[in-house]
Amino acid sequence: MQLNDMLFPYNDNYYQKMYINPILMKLRIAKIYYLWTAFFCLIRSSGVKKDEKVLDFGCGIGNLVWALRKLGFDAMGVDSSKSAKKYCRVPEHCCYIQTDKLPYKDSTFGLVYSNEVLEHIPRSRLDSYIKELYRVSKGAMIHMICVKERGEIVKQDKTHEIIESEKWWENKFKSLSFKVKKGNLFYFFPNIFSGKLKLSGIKSGYFYIYKRKKK
Repeated sequence: MQLNDMLFPYNDNYYQKMYINPILMKLRIAKIYYLWTAFFCLIRSSGVKKDEKVLDFGCGIGNLVWALRKLGFDAMGVDSSKSAKKYCRVPEHCCYIQTDKLPYKDSTFGLVYSNEVLEHIPRSRLDSYIKELYRVSKGAMIHMICVKERGEIVKQDKTHEIIESEKWWENKFKSLSFKVKKGNLFYFFPNIFSGKLKLSGIKSGYFYIYKRKKK
């Protein structure tokens, strides 16, 4: 596994356009979205406790790490983008590295999650990424993924390496021996933000996966 900018090719312009310049960001209204996602899509769904650590894989500028910490959780993030590091909201809690292995011990985190990340990984390397994330988890992960059900917006993003349906992702996780729970009543923002409301995309692309850790 290699965390590098080839897999996450986001530069300064990307972060300025998406996270710095938008009016909702400047008015700080976007904070509501991150707090909402942190509580309803991560904490409430996983049951993670405040005495457990949480890892955001592909944390970007650390918006969800910020939100989780605001809610009292010991959250940290990992990413490879130098541009993301430049704009990070919680730099003391986010690690920006390029490595073959995550710098954490086995079973460190009560919850490991990714938000709009796995679809950017080449197919040939996807399994190794998922296995490495599982290694540092205590057995539970949440992955929020841009799936085909969202419509044309999925194809328009040229950084998407994997454009597949929700069913494809479910089968992928099951092939790695995970049990899978799909959907979340509160996970609808990505579909709204896609620009064209597509009913089949509502709540699609949310996966809670888990299996018992070896002792």
